[in-house]
Amino acid sequence: AYYALPIARQRVKAQKTLEWAKTRPWFSTLTDWRELRGVGDSVPSLGYVMSPAFDTTMASLRRDAAYEPMPSLQRVHVPLLALFGGADHVVPNDMSIAAMKTAFAVSGNTKLTVHVFPDANHGLMVAGNAFAPGYLRMLADWINANSVGAR
Repeated sequence: AYYALPIARQRVKAQKTLEWAKTRPWFSTLTDWRELRGVGDSVPSLGYVMSPAFDTTMASLRRDAAYEPMPSLQRVHVPLLALFGGADHVVPNDMSIAAMKTAFAVSGNTKLTVHVFPDANHGLMVAGNAFAPGYLRMLADWINANSVGAR
């Protein structure tokens, strides 16, 4: 919602959300989230980042925030490999996997392969800059199994 709103309303909406969140029992568990580092009693002003590049970024984020993936997922009729990192703080794995399974059930596509690498981040990396163990093997095996002429 923060990125979907026009800039003038983003800070107000984010501030109200922050105030609400601070009243919730779970808020204290979020202190390690990098998105909350430096956030004290108020949301930082966005005025310092106003630039043409920022406007382009915000337009992209607004578009992405409003995107509804279900219709597109329901039109996928080819094999799909969906890989997730268990330590991903960007994408909610459980919700994403459930949405994919729902969309494929609606379309009748039974060719969905889902795997979560428990210690991997959003980029499927562990220990800084190494791919999750088994990632490359899984990718190669899936491609071989799902390529044209595969046995």
